[in-house]
Amino acid sequence: EGCWFCLGSSAADVGLVVSVGEEAYIALDKGAISNTHVLVVPIDHARCSSELSASAFGDVDRYISALSSAYAEKGLQLIAFERFLVLRKSGGGGNHAHINVIGVPLAAA
Repeated sequence: EGCWFCLGSSAADVGLVVSVGEEAYIALDKGAISNTHVLVVPIDHARCSSELSASAFGDVDRYISALSSAYAEKGLQLIAFERFLVLRKSGGGGNHAHINVIGVPLAAA
């Protein structure tokens, strides 16, 4: 309830969703730091990627691999990172895993 990343939640901004797979999706980042910044998000609510099932992690990995290939075609290197923080208001269970993915020039990677 109220999770920004759960697609079934009324709080989710589904207008930012670019692609939906079996167990993950890609969305534009509301606070993007570049025009190549997207999020890869598991559909099921998990606090971090280490809590994902093997199949959900595989879907996330396939999206990251596809983005890496797309960025490479534009001369960019993929940088990915996961930001995890415990949310006090939700007793620590409110965070929804999401992987930040950004394409950067090869010289900056």
